[in-house]
Parts: sequence; C-alpha cells; structure tokens
Amino acid sequence: TAAATTSGSKSIGGLVGQNNGAVNNASASGAVTATGQYAGGLIGDHRSTISIVDTNASGAVTGTESTGGLIGRAQANVTDSSASGRVNGTTGSNVGGLIGEHDPSQVATIANVSASGDVSTSGGVRVGGLVGSSISGSPVTMLNARAEGNVTTSDLSGTDAFTGGLIGEIQNAKNVTNVSATGQVNASIVPGQVVGGGHVGGLIGSLEHESTSRIVANASATGDVATDTNGQVGGLIGTYSGGGTVEDSNARGNVSATGQSVGGLLGSADASIIRRSSATGDVNSTGSNVGGLIGKHDPSQVATIANVSASGNVSTRNQGAGGLVGSIQTNPVSISDAGASGDVTAEIGGGGGYVGGLIGEIRNAKNVTNVSASGQVNVSANTGFNGEHVGGLIGVIDHESGANIVANASATGDVNADAAGPTGGLIGGTEGTLGTVQDSYAQGNVSGTGPVGGLIGQTNGDTARVYASGRVEGNSGLGGLIGDNSGQISESYW
Repeated sequence: TAAATTSGSKSIGGLVGQNNGAVNNASASGAVTATGQYAGGLIGDHRSTISIVDTNASGAVTGTESTGGLIGRAQANVTDSSASGRVNGTTGSNVGGLIGEHDPSQVATIANVSASGDVSTSGGVRVGGLVGSSISGSPVTMLNARAEGNVTTSDLSGTDAFTGGLIGEIQNAKNVTNVSATGQVNASIVPGQVVGGGHVGGLIGSLEHESTSRIVANASATGDVATDTNGQVGGLIGTYSGGGTVEDSNARGNVSATGQSVGGLLGSADASIIRRSSATGDVNSTGSNVGGLIGKHDPSQVATIANVSASGNVSTRNQGAGGLVGSIQTNPVSISDAGASGDVTAEIGGGGGYVGGLIGEIRNAKNVTNVSASGQVNVSANTGFNGEHVGGLIGVIDHESGANIVANASATGDVNADAAGPTGGLIGGTEGTLGTVQDSYAQGNVSGTGPVGGLIGQTNGDTARVYASGRVEGNSGLGGLIGDNSGQISESYW
C-alpha cells in the first residue's frame, strides 16, 4: 500500500512506475502526475504478462499518452480491481478511468472491474471511462465491468477519434458481457478542423469482434452522447463490426451528432443478430442514416433484428431516417417484433429522401412482421426536389424475393411530405423485388405531392387484408389505400 503524491516524467505510478513482476492485493492513494506517457494511479507501465488481481487506486491522475486511473499501460489480465478519481490526458491518446492502454501479447481478460470519476483529454483519439484502447490484436474478453463519470475529448483534428463511456476502442474482442457506463460522453473538434471519422458511443466508441460467434450482452449506457466529429455515433456503441450478436442491451440518453450513421443504440452496425434491446432518447444529426435504435445496419451476412424498440424523436437534415433504423443495406435482414414511438423529421437537401416512422430504407429485406410506429413523419425538401419515399412505417422497401412479406404491421401517426415522390401512411414505396403486404393498416392522415396513398404510395406488389383510415391529400396519383398500384389487391378497404 502506498499513500503519497507522485510526480515525474515517464512511467509514473502511485505504487510502481515500471513493473515487470506480479502486483496483487495492492492499493495506492494520492495524486499522480506525469509530463510524459505511462501514468497510472497504481502502476505506470505494467510490462509483465502476469495478471493484476485485487488492486485499487484512488486519486487524480494526470499524464499525456497512456494514462489510466489504475494502470497507464497493461499487458496482462486485469481482474477484481478498481480506480476512483479524475483522469486527465493533457495532450495524448489512450486515456481511461482504469486502464489507459491495454496492450496484451496473448489472449486476455478484463473482469470484475470498475472506475469512477471523469475522464478527459485534449486531442486524444482513444478515450474511455474504463479503458482507452485495447487494440494489440490479441483477443480480449470483458465481463462485469462498469464506469461512472463523464468522458470528454476536446480539440480533435485530422484523424479518427474513438470515445466511449466505457471503452474508446476495442479490436479482436471476444464476448463483452455485463458491462455498463453512466455519464455524459462528448467529443469535439478544433473549430474549423476536419476529423477523419468519429466513433463515439455511450458505452464503446468502436468494437470489432474476433468472430461472428461473439456477443455483446447485458450492456447498458445511461447519459447523453454529443459530438461534432464526422462519423458513427451511438447511444451504446458508435461503430459495431465483426458480425457478432448484440442482445439484452439498452441505452438511455439523447444522441446529438453531425456525422453519418447515428443511432440511439448503435451508430453503424455489422451484426448477425440484434435482439431484446432498446433505446430511449431523442436522436439528432445533420448527416444521413439516422435511427432511434440503429443509424445504418450493413451486415456482412444474413441477419436478424428481433424484439427491439426505440422511444424518442428522430431528426436529420439529410436522407435515410427512421424511428428505429435509418437504413439497412447489403445482405438479407429479417425484422420481427419491433416498434418505434416518437416523431421522425427530415429536411432533405438531395439524393433519395428515404424516411419512415420505423425504417427509412431497407434493401434485400426478408420478412418484416409484427412491427409498428406511432409517431408523426414530417419531411421537407428543396423546391423541385424529386425522389422522396416517405412512409408512416417504412420509406422504401426492396424484398429479397417475391415470397417475402410485410405482415402485422401498423402506423398510426400523420405523414406529411412536401416534395415529389411516393408517400404512404404505412409504406412510401416498394422497389426492385416485390413481396406482399398483408394483415396491416395505417390510421394517420397523409399528405404529399404524389403518388400518395393512405396505406402505400406506390407499389407493384400484392396487398391482402389491409386498410387505411386517414385523410389523403396531394396533387396527383391519390388513393385512399394506394396511390399508384400495379399489383393485386384483395380483402382490403379504405
């Protein structure tokens, strides 16, 4: 045990500066200050592969690169350990409330750990409430981990930025389970500068899995997320890649950004399964692909989204906006038991204005069943703009095959669009491969320029056992049920 104020240049720790042996059942209290890299409340630089077990540190830690509340840099397992106190990286990257830089040379585990206290840096590109970075290439498992405190990155310029309430960036991740972060997350650029790409999340800035069999489970983030970096931003995870599974997870807080791919839970996602998860809070971005749960889902394999929900308003000054998902592209995706409550608002400047109460745009869709949206959808566009697809549930849908269906689907809010393009109370338009819409309804009033339908704006597919009950207004191609139809209609009414 050590209790003292410690200061120096490089490899500075409250107990040990540079360590090549074992450190267990150890603690340190007091402020640690370094003018160089590797500063930790307990250990500055842990170079050994021997696990660090049952340790804690309390006190403020200040350094540059690789600065942590417990360990500046760790190359081993870290378990049953904690840190409390403010951590500040004055000019460097890899800054974390517990570990600044996790750099193992073998398969590693971080478990039963916590950090409490604000974490901040100026110009640092990997910052987290618990771990700044774990990107050595060795697979890492994380479980039973939490962070409490605000995470702030300022004065970013010129390169990618990774900021998270728990982890800034983790690569080659194995399972990440039973993890949480509580606090505000903010990443801001130098005024007038351009950042290559932001990866900002309430829990994790960027996570890449080791394999598609890996999961993020029982994960949560509570607190607002805000950034003016141009990139992927999520209430839970900014960028999720590797084709794994996200389940039993949630985010609570508003998300505000200027980049593309912004979501209440996941900003940009490549996941095989997303299930039993939710997001609560408003989502706003000036960029495209904005969703109450997922900004952009771009899976590298056949994927499923099931038992998910989003609650809160969604707004953008660009295209691809949905109360649940902004856009879904590439490989086939099934969606079931999904709902969104909240208004969706878009100001379209150019391109295809795909906007929906649940999904803005979905390509290569498999079955979409038991889905609903209950908010208003409002779209405004430049004068003379043509190409909107606006729907109370889905803006535009393109099925994987003609055998696929939209079923047990509903939208209850009004839909208003002021530029030319298919507009519908349930679906704006269908494109490409056509499926069937059945056992579904829309109850809101619909207004547009045309074609406009109480249920569907334009379709070549079949409809069965559907209805619409709202008022329909527009300039041309108006229908109480469908504005422009080339398919078969059966057992349906307006």
